[in-house]
Amino acid sequence: ASYRRVQIQFSTHQPCRTDICLNCSNIGVRLRFCAMSQRLKLVDVYSPSSININYAGRSLLGPGTSPSFSLVSRVLGPTFPGKYNPQKKVFMLQYPGVCAMFPVKNLGNLQGGGMEKLQQANPMATRILVHMGKSCTERLQLPPLDSSSLYFEPVVVKINKGIRFAKRKRSLLFRRHTLQHVLSVIGTPDQIYVKELDSMRIHRPIDGKFGKTRGDYFLNYFSLGMDVLIDGMAHTFKKIILHTNMPATRNFNRYNRCNYQIMINSDEASANSEAKGDSSPLIESFNNTSASSSSLEKKGDGADKKNEGSF
Repeated sequence: ASYRRVQIQFSTHQPCRTDICLNCSNIGVRLRFCAMSQRLKLVDVYSPSSININYAGRSLLGPGTSPSFSLVSRVLGPTFPGKYNPQKKVFMLQYPGVCAMFPVKNLGNLQGGGMEKLQQANPMATRILVHMGKSCTERLQLPPLDSSSLYFEPVVVKINKGIRFAKRKRSLLFRRHTLQHVLSVIGTPDQIYVKELDSMRIHRPIDGKFGKTRGDYFLNYFSLGMDVLIDGMAHTFKKIILHTNMPATRNFNRYNRCNYQIMINSDEASANSEAKGDSSPLIESFNNTSASSSSLEKKGDGADKKNEGSF
């Protein structure tokens, strides 16, 4: 798919296992995101002359700057001897979090006294990789999140019961919790949408004061990747829509991906998984589904008299 000047590269067969890439061809930058959390994993500058990059107040890349071997060494400072890839004829000069790649096709074997040959030839860097960790040859890591961050918070769903937020340790139960409780658990919505067309509105009682029925309304939480439907008459939690932010879908890039998991049949498994903080053996994750979002209809459970926050 292509959005203006950004090409989105992803796998249609394994979208939750293969990383997503955004190719910004006009500035020569490719951004690589984790397939699951959709967090930035790698910045690949493959056209160094198309973008300005400074380090410690000194120009490293840009239209008027030639990223030569000597310039990179001066700006970024001393580092360990680089690695030579004989198959690709590329010399990799590695720094913590940054790797500069230099083509050395005409310099012969660089093993042994390679640094002297490079300093004499002074090749230009063709790629700059910015990453987390000490080396880009190791498995790419994600930057650690702050302990208070709620991004990609695990969310556990139980069909016909409700939804539980693992990090907050709070729950929302269908038909039991009110609008005020929803706001106290997940905060103020980013947007509110009132349903104008409701095929079931004819079955609702008439409001004597206004002479018309009150429509249901959605609380849109784009940062959480979910929409919460509130009953227009009772103002209770009625339904929730969870979004996976799959590329090339209509709502792509409007919602963050929701890290939801669906419980399978076992109440005892639910309690054990919550106590351990890991429900992976007991749930069905969204990466096993093909839909880009899931809508879980409420069903009242009048016999359920448990305390708030439990399934």
